Amino acid sequence: GSSIEENKTVIDYLINENVRLKNKVSKLNARIHNLQSDDLFERINSRSLILVGRLSDGVIKEASGNWYESMGYLEADLINHRYDEGFFHPEDAEKIKNNQINILKSTGIKESRFSTIRRWKHGQNGTYVMLSMVWYIDVDKDQVEIIAKPIDLDLDSVFVKN
Repeated sequence: GSSIEENKTVIDYLINENVRLKNKVSKLNARIHNLQSDDLFERINSRSLILVGRLSDGVIKEASGNWYESMGYLEADLINHRYDEGFFHPEDAEKIKNNQINILKSTGIKESRFSTIRRWKHGQNGTYVMLSMVWYIDVDKDQVEIIAKPIDLDLDSVFVKN
């Protein structure tokens, strides 16, 4: 097939994989709290980047996962900064901003969950890295939770693991 079709297949695969991982993680979360240990969570999430922020103003309140190794950011580079401070590619930031406005305007939506591919600027070398992102939005809590994974795999390695 064409490389565009192959890319689409890979992206679909990664998004599904991401959603599956999120479900697994939330099941394990309850157990982790009992263990009083982040160790298991860290191992499960070694490739996942997690952000929690406010819907209303886009300020990042929590960041976990291997942001420095994957993306070149320390937690302090992210926490208390807004998502539109140059982290996302300008075109993607625009889409996110519009989505944010629509969700805040609509009275019907209380919770939303969706997957996107967004370009995020690497903190050290300034190149954009494609991230597969699953967004969980809770309007009442004014909270956005994002689980992201870099899409930097070559096509072969994606399908090796089964």
